[in-house]
Amino acid sequence: MLNMKKNKLMQTSFDTGEISVPYYYGYDCLDSFVHLINGYDPDRLLLVIDRAVNDLNPNLIGSLSKIWPVSSVILQPDEKVKNIATLSKIAEDGIKAGISRKSIVIAIGGGVIGNIAGMVAGLLYRGISLIHFPTTLMSASDSVLSLKQAINSTKGKNHLGIFYTPKAICLDISFLQTLPKIQMRCGLCEIVKNCLAISPENISWFKDIANPNLNFSEQELIDLVSMAIEDKSKVTFDDPYERGRGIVLEYGHTVGHAIETLFTQENRDIKRFITHGEAIGLGMLYAAHISADLGYLSPEEVDMHYELLTAIGAQTLIDLDFNVLKSYINFDNKRGYLSFGKGQIAMVLLERLGKPLNTGQYPLRLVDIDYLVRANKKLSKLNESKSMVGV
Repeated sequence: MLNMKKNKLMQTSFDTGEISVPYYYGYDCLDSFVHLINGYDPDRLLLVIDRAVNDLNPNLIGSLSKIWPVSSVILQPDEKVKNIATLSKIAEDGIKAGISRKSIVIAIGGGVIGNIAGMVAGLLYRGISLIHFPTTLMSASDSVLSLKQAINSTKGKNHLGIFYTPKAICLDISFLQTLPKIQMRCGLCEIVKNCLAISPENISWFKDIANPNLNFSEQELIDLVSMAIEDKSKVTFDDPYERGRGIVLEYGHTVGHAIETLFTQENRDIKRFITHGEAIGLGMLYAAHISADLGYLSPEEVDMHYELLTAIGAQTLIDLDFNVLKSYINFDNKRGYLSFGKGQIAMVLLERLGKPLNTGQYPLRLVDIDYLVRANKKLSKLNESKSMVGV
């Protein structure tokens, strides 16, 4: 686990393949990060910043503007803005403002902001420098720990994307301590995924610190991020583009992305918002029940999914018309790895905790839609006596 010293910038790295991305972290250390940026000698900065972060730090853009010419884009961190129109406008405005090959794109925010900024950086002049400044647990422990940059199509999540390497990742823990519970829980759900699908040896430690009030010390937050870095590096070190062993990181995402997309579509008669993390948590429950129905996961291992998600106050109940959900599952972005027939879908499933079911080189298994239908019914039935946690 990483250590942290007050007011001191520390460094580790996220290693994948032959690529090593420096990961700087500390507490209340914005001045140190400014010094770090200066070391890259940029001629201009293009900031893509989360509106909530900007509201909490109204002097941030002005402070950076005193050092470099700054172009800034303030966005609502909503999946609905993660599209071609947003990408085009930022790129066009940046070019007009004078962004050059020597400029740096800096993403200040969560996963949505990081993905948009990553796409902009990777496409401008065929690639200019990118620095991630994650301000959510989800982005710090998951989305920035990847070379993947993506935006959404009208049919689903992350259909349009590239692989692009950031120059650095910079995390100020003080930002994580300002997160609303909904965002903290969102990131923790992905860490639960890592425990279940990659490193079950971390489950005991995670259970010791997990709490529904989501109160964590500064060191515990650093330890959570450290654990995520180690887990991701395990499966991407020999698979930097996540097309083989690294696909295990998609555990829960086949159904989870479908749920998330359904809940964020326009004109849907669904009144409740659901975060990416909680959608993935629900997706893991579908995957766990299917794995058990196929004769692999034990009842105790399925129960462990519920135990960990409940420990952080995550939702474990979903009530959706499966025919509607199915239309989004059919556009899952893992299509093409395996050839499948009508009424089948490729999913990441578990043989046991920490061990995915493989088909050849891929940690994927073809599943008949009937198994998903049964899982959909089980999620509602098994949770009839459980209270659904509000977000």
